[in-house]
Amino acid sequence: MRNFIFSSYIGPVFVRIIPPFGRPSCAVADLATAMDPTDLIEATDGIAPLSSSSTVVPMARAMETLGSLVPCNPDELFSATRFASMFSDVAYEFHSKYALSRRSGSSGGSYTSDLLDDLAIARGGDSLLVVERITDWALARDLTSLALRVLGHLAPGKETPMEDSCFVAYDNSYHIQLADTPLLDLLADEKGRFGGEDGVHLYDDRSLSIDAQIGGQRAAAAKFLRALQAAGMRFPLKGDDAGAEGWEFTDDFSSPNPHLKCRGRSTLSQLLFDAIYHEDARITFCKVCGNAILARKGRGRPRDYCSEICRDMWNDMFANGKS
Repeated sequence: MRNFIFSSYIGPVFVRIIPPFGRPSCAVADLATAMDPTDLIEATDGIAPLSSSSTVVPMARAMETLGSLVPCNPDELFSATRFASMFSDVAYEFHSKYALSRRSGSSGGSYTSDLLDDLAIARGGDSLLVVERITDWALARDLTSLALRVLGHLAPGKETPMEDSCFVAYDNSYHIQLADTPLLDLLADEKGRFGGEDGVHLYDDRSLSIDAQIGGQRAAAAKFLRALQAAGMRFPLKGDDAGAEGWEFTDDFSSPNPHLKCRGRSTLSQLLFDAIYHEDARITFCKVCGNAILARKGRGRPRDYCSEICRDMWNDMFANGKS
């Protein structure tokens, strides 16, 4: 089934038709390199709802739910959803140019007709209609990409992992802008501490600040990763269901060598776990925008570009003598 983007009273939303037991998580490698709404649509195809903030309805109520939505072309959302919030001004300019030239669906009547066709196919089964803020998925993309960037730049011998990961230094701390969505508030406690971690604060303007008064950038990077780990483990950090969608640990006694297994009780917490604990994988960096690329070890030559957009940008720069 295809994914669609509509406008609603809560802002731009994904409308997705998924099996009753959607895949528990998308590949972190695909999500972290989703450079525009088109890429995000492809990365989330068939994935279970991101969190309890997602609206999930049976197919019998699908038309009622869709009644208040207005078709929206994904290309129009590029700037509004801050899909380049973590990238440099130069990369943002290039990505704006190239992403706006991509088309993943038509608008208006034909766009609605495509969705109705999919609804007709799914109506007789147990499929579910999921409506989610597109900014919720942009936030998941931001956090997974940041985790991979920081981990990659924490390699031995690297002393500036925060700056290399696009954090901005200001007054003995490092700051970064995240996607603006209510879901972000559930990753911080009542005092505004992201993951409940001292020295990592989420501000009202959706910027994240990591204190760096002691230990320099490597200490700040480790502090950020601890906060991200705690956010995934304890998600959500506040409310009556605090921790209900976080990580669950179980003892695996099915083999002669028992070990702890961990799974996320929501797609978001599973994504954070997969980004931090990416076993048997290596991190490289896009030669155009610096985005982190996660690749399985021993599987061919490492990728040079995080997306087709960056590949096209590099080819154009090379052709113009700017490589």
